[in-house]
Amino acid sequence: MNGQFLADPVALDDNGTKLQGKAGEFREDVTAIYNTVEDMIVNDYISKEAVEIGRKIETYKADLELMAKTIANYGEFLKKSANAVRNNQDNIIGSIR
Repeated sequence: MNGQFLADPVALDDNGTKLQGKAGEFREDVTAIYNTVEDMIVNDYISKEAVEIGRKIETYKADLELMAKTIANYGEFLKKSANAVRNNQDNIIGSIR
């Protein structure tokens, strides 16, 4: 490679889109899990131990939501990088002509 920077803007863009989709799926899963956990906490028919477990699980919610946001942001970064690479390629080609 010897100091060369190689980037495939199509692959960057595709992977960014896929990653954003996976982040959305992850966010939906987190929402479903915490809807269940909330039911565990508020329902009287669940054992005291189950309620306590639900409360412990609930402490991870903000971290998981942040993880989903971070994954989505990285997908956006890949897409913006793809556009920057395309623009640079276009500028180089334009200056050669």
